[in-house]
Amino acid sequence: MANDLLPVQIPPGVVRGATPLDAKGRWWDTNLVRWRNGVLEPIRGWSKIHATAFADRVRKLDVWRANDNTRFIMTATDKKIFSNYDGSFVDVTPAGLVTSLPAAAYTGFGVGPFGKEAFGTARALPSFNMQITAPYWSLARWGEDMLSVLSVDGKLYQYDVTNANNPFTAIAGAPVKNAAVHVTPERHAMLLQVGGNPRRVGWSSRENNADWNFASTTNTAGYLDLETSTPLLKAIDSRAGTLVFSSSDVFLMQYVGLPYVYGRQWLGKSRLLNPDTLVNDNGNVFWWSPDGFKMFDGGTIRTLDCPVWDYVMSRADLNYLRVYAHGGSMGVYPEIWFFYPSKESGGRCDSYVMFNYIEGWWAIGSLARSAMVGADADRFPYMAGEDNFVYRHEDGWSGEGRNVYAETSALTLGVGARTMDIKQALVANGAGYDSLRLRFYTNLAPEGAGREFGPYSPRPDGYTDARVSGRDIRVRFEATKDEDWSMGELRLDWSIGSGR
Repeated sequence: MANDLLPVQIPPGVVRGATPLDAKGRWWDTNLVRWRNGVLEPIRGWSKIHATAFADRVRKLDVWRANDNTRFIMTATDKKIFSNYDGSFVDVTPAGLVTSLPAAAYTGFGVGPFGKEAFGTARALPSFNMQITAPYWSLARWGEDMLSVLSVDGKLYQYDVTNANNPFTAIAGAPVKNAAVHVTPERHAMLLQVGGNPRRVGWSSRENNADWNFASTTNTAGYLDLETSTPLLKAIDSRAGTLVFSSSDVFLMQYVGLPYVYGRQWLGKSRLLNPDTLVNDNGNVFWWSPDGFKMFDGGTIRTLDCPVWDYVMSRADLNYLRVYAHGGSMGVYPEIWFFYPSKESGGRCDSYVMFNYIEGWWAIGSLARSAMVGADADRFPYMAGEDNFVYRHEDGWSGEGRNVYAETSALTLGVGARTMDIKQALVANGAGYDSLRLRFYTNLAPEGAGREFGPYSPRPDGYTDARVSGRDIRVRFEATKDEDWSMGELRLDWSIGSGR
């Protein structure tokens, strides 16, 4: 029985089961692609913005504009911090900054499940449930200036854009031994673990980051000690107020006016994988927790339904996941990106998982990035590579090491136990006919050896001739050019083959 070109409906988003047979008719694997309004397209390219790599890995990026519209790119590495305002980077590291090497995995005696491995020997792997946090930066915009705290240093520093070549300077009178800084919408500088108190959050007087006199009755400085069993790590804006995270709890702080200035509300238990996995996009806050990806949209904390969670956690190197995982918003699109180290990466973030919170789909792929900031003050997002360069993203279509593809799981065409023969494919491509090529994979039995057919390139009229036979057919679409393309409906000319 022959069929004319019949449409194959594949909903957006990757769905991973144990095998491609467990999520039939869905996308199984992707790299550097996204969907917009149900149409598959490539992620745009990237380009380096400087010629010489930094000496250390970049951990934090921020982009903002001064009052005269000058664009600044702040780049914090493991040991230093740099500013870029005229196309080149200037070292603006504060004098006496205390740094340390990233935290090592905890593999000592007594770690891990009881009774596992030999008595009297150090564990081979760390416990994933232990809180392992490397030194981390927080950057907060103070008007046109920038505030910063490095968690292992603890001092509050300010960068003055009117003296852009000068380093950050410590703010006299500010508490020390802090973990992070945040600036609230009401113009208070807010510090976590104030003065070394692991549960204290404090704020300066309004619009005065040098006034931290908590005993004064004539200013608006103050503090709160939060009821949590673990140290406070990071604060971030949300549509409901300022969220404050410890390793185990989430609090909502809201402005209440004098005399208390801020009140707090405990939102619930939620472990934070790493402070750098906290992401704000359009007032929605996302983060990576050891038990799932979380979201707060102003109401309650909820766990996102993630059909690639098991896949990501099975690939992640748990020795380094807590230490180096990070996230960011794309800005150009409603996408949240989380980067993580795979087991083959040697501790470097070489993989990503991406969530479009408007359309509700997930994608996966490989891209080595150590920090990210979304498009906001600039129309481009920026990312730092694991090669210690900063890249401008969504810029053109080229990029080093781009390998763009999307692969389906087993297609469901209603042929039951019979084989299927495919003679031709037609892809609704929004670009040139030769921007994509197709490969087909088949299996006669779930545990049997698979076969590969192709690659097949389209003819100038858009039709792709193929000769494919088998069961459990999968299709892989590969970009052949660094250019724009889109893939809408797939149609196949197929017929039912034999029963064996």
